[in-house]
Amino acid sequence: MAATAACALAASPAPSVAATPADKRATGAYLRATYEFDRALLANSSRAEAAVAEYIKQLTGECPGVLTNAPAIGIGGHKLSATQIKQLEQQGALAAEVLTALIGRWLSPDFGPFQTLAHTIGPLQWHAPRIAQLVRAELSGLKRLIGTPPPDVCADLRAWVAGGYQTLPPGTSASQKLLTDEPSGGSLEASIRSFEDPAQKALARRRERVSHRVGKRLEHVLSGAGSLMDTLGFKNPSFEEPNEGDVIGRGTTAAHTSYTISALGPAKGCPVSLTITEASNGNHSTFSDCFPYSARSARPELGCNEGHLTIWTTLPPSVQSVALKLAGGRKIVSPALPIPAGDGGPLGFYYQALPRSAAKPVSLVELDARGRRERSFEIAKRPSCPIPKPGESTSSGPLVVANGR
Repeated sequence: MAATAACALAASPAPSVAATPADKRATGAYLRATYEFDRALLANSSRAEAAVAEYIKQLTGECPGVLTNAPAIGIGGHKLSATQIKQLEQQGALAAEVLTALIGRWLSPDFGPFQTLAHTIGPLQWHAPRIAQLVRAELSGLKRLIGTPPPDVCADLRAWVAGGYQTLPPGTSASQKLLTDEPSGGSLEASIRSFEDPAQKALARRRERVSHRVGKRLEHVLSGAGSLMDTLGFKNPSFEEPNEGDVIGRGTTAAHTSYTISALGPAKGCPVSLTITEASNGNHSTFSDCFPYSARSARPELGCNEGHLTIWTTLPPSVQSVALKLAGGRKIVSPALPIPAGDGGPLGFYYQALPRSAAKPVSLVELDARGRRERSFEIAKRPSCPIPKPGESTSSGPLVVANGR
């Protein structure tokens, strides 16, 4: 369903068990009901956009500049304190609350169609119980967005200010779950695909086209969130050139960008602090991150930087190189960058950036000095990294998307 963009499911293989007649009936009922729901979303999109515009106007008049005096935090030039890290995380949670409220307002005209959807697909059963569980999880995610009273954004922002920018309001914590609670067990669409007959496959394609149109309408609505954030006083972290630290590595990525990685030394609350500066087409980006000390392998983190997919992780000191496997069989092998004991090690660090033209990364394999595999991680999904417009940055923070084995 288009509306589940806010609680997207990870892809998984479709079941190999032969479909029963009951499976085919349930699959057909699910496809018809979700297709009609997506059509209702599209039909109601003008009302939905008007509701969002009215809500933005309400917030703009109710609490303009409420965060004007919030601390402005620079990233990259120095080590962040535990308080600064906490403030950045909490401001991110408050921004997510604003987005949650906007999505809820956008879905507000669709409560009736949602009730019809829930009445139709809620009781459906397949021979594999997990499919019905995924359906119920999908409905639960939609219900949280459509049926939950909207958060009092201005009250929560004022409460954060009153608490000295240190205490996250309960309403904000509750809002976080609306966008972060995701059903597990694989993709519902992939799970029922092998049950579809030719007519149902055609219906699934029509539904996908409508869902895509709905997603574009929602994307257009949320494009105005940046101006609202500015009006409320949200501050983007400023990026500063690193001025201290031990350089642990320099190099060139597969995206033909150049990078410098510096270790800033351990501090209270931050066993390993690294700053990554990357240059691409004359543009420079810098971000710092805090890593816990662990001699075990850490899950890779994926993000975006100026349209490129970035991958990084800390490594056990025994790992000497890392092989990034791409779909189609290509392999990119990179040396592990050593983090000395004085900077929070002994550990290793891996960094790579892929261009948009690269094949999908499928796994990351850690190798010892003899080239033997120590551990590997499957990359389940990757973020979409749009090409930035002039004067626009598309860098994003860490996004954990890998599962180790």
